[in-house]
This record gives sequence, structure tokens and C-alpha cells, in this order.
Amino acid sequence: MFMKALQNPLYTPVFTPVFHLAEAKIVGLDVQVRIGQKFLSDIEVFNVLESGNEKNLLPQISEYLQHWSEMSGERLYLSWSVNSHMDKKRLGIFLEKLAQHVPLNQVEMMINMQGINAEGVIPNQTELLEWFQNLGIKRGLSNARPLDFNLSDLYEFVDVLKIKKGVIREMQEDTCSASQCHAVIEKLNAKNIKIVADDLYSKSDVICAILMGIKYGQGYFLSRNHSLPKPVRNQKKNQGNPYYDRKIDFFHDLAWV
Repeated sequence: MFMKALQNPLYTPVFTPVFHLAEAKIVGLDVQVRIGQKFLSDIEVFNVLESGNEKNLLPQISEYLQHWSEMSGERLYLSWSVNSHMDKKRLGIFLEKLAQHVPLNQVEMMINMQGINAEGVIPNQTELLEWFQNLGIKRGLSNARPLDFNLSDLYEFVDVLKIKKGVIREMQEDTCSASQCHAVIEKLNAKNIKIVADDLYSKSDVICAILMGIKYGQGYFLSRNHSLPKPVRNQKKNQGNPYYDRKIDFFHDLAWV
């Protein structure tokens, strides 16, 4: 995760880079907003934007997305997570504001599945997911477990699946779970559904994700935020971390560890 401060010190966008694991190549930015040490929910962010008290947030996010896209030589996407019960009208207002700064075909809207029983949820969200598709937005689910979903629903309505924290560790500890997840992941890959492993904390996590057939990931091992305003150039590189080796030259204004 890495962080950049806004001109207004109250609200800070925090970006987590998403990588193509085998190529150690950045492909997107997962964005959250925080005030002080508190991360805002999607509803709280919408309240801030609708109040008109924070006019720099979306322009700054757009500026950073464009800057890092140019620096990496890749057309990076912006991933934004929303609650599964978010009001469509409010979401529409937010997307109208976002579209003024970021092309919607560079946006992934991720429906957060945390704490929700997956059975029956996808059909209930069909209208919302189809709406995203009609707007040219990639549709996704975050905080998901590969074995919790009806695959036919996923094939039809979802472009991206972000695997819940801890699932990779479960695969490492339980061979039965690993075998079942691998079978599901193969089917999802065959349907060109992008699978992203979250919370990759160690080299073994990355290796496990790749062996399971997961092509994309994010987490502490790949990058983490640094509070200093200038990059620390004399940091010792973590041996065997290709993400540090590949990206320190692309993003000279950030500290990668």
C-alpha cells in the first residue's frame, strides 16, 4: 500500500497497487480514503463528496492515476469498493462525479461481500451489476471466497473476483481446500474472470497464489505505505522481491519495500 497526501490534510487517498504476479507488473490501483487514522466507508466518502466540503479528492485521485499510468507505461485501472446494499441513486451521483475525472472504462466497482451469505446475493444484485456493465465499468466482488458462489452466476455477471484475506493461508494449510479452490480458479480463468489475491504478506503467499492459478495480487509483500514525504534511497532491498526491483525506478517519488 502506498499513500499520497492531499492539499487538504483532512482527507487522504490511500492506494494499494495491484500486480500481475508472474510479471511483477502493476496493473491497477485499489483506492480508499481516510481521515487521520480512520478509513472511511463508501457511504462516508459519498457524504463528504455530496457536502461539497472536499473538492480536491477526485481531481487528486485522477492526477495520481494518470501520473502512475504514465510512469509505469500501463493503462492502470482504479478499483473502488462499495457496500452490497448501497443505494443506486446515491451511487449514480457518485459515478457522475467520478466520470468527470476518471474514464469509467478505467474503473472497477467492487461489491463488498464481507459478512454476507453469498447464497442468493448475486441474483439480488443483478440489476446493479448489469448497470455497471452498461456504463462500461468492470464489475467485481471483493472479500470473496472461491467456494462460496454459484459459478454460473459469477460467469454471467462478474468480471473480477478479489479473494478474501486469509484464503491463501487456508490453501497453504489445508490441501483439501487448496484442491477444491484450484478447480474453481481454473474454471474462472477459463471464463476470463480476473482473480485478485488480497493480503499477500510473504513470498510464500505469492508463490501459493501463482501455483493456484491466480494471476493478480496485492498486499504487504508487494508494497506498503511509507509516511516520509521523500523516498528513502538507502533502504536495503529485500532480496528475492521482484516487485521492489521492478518498481523503484518507475516510481521514484515513492518508497517501495
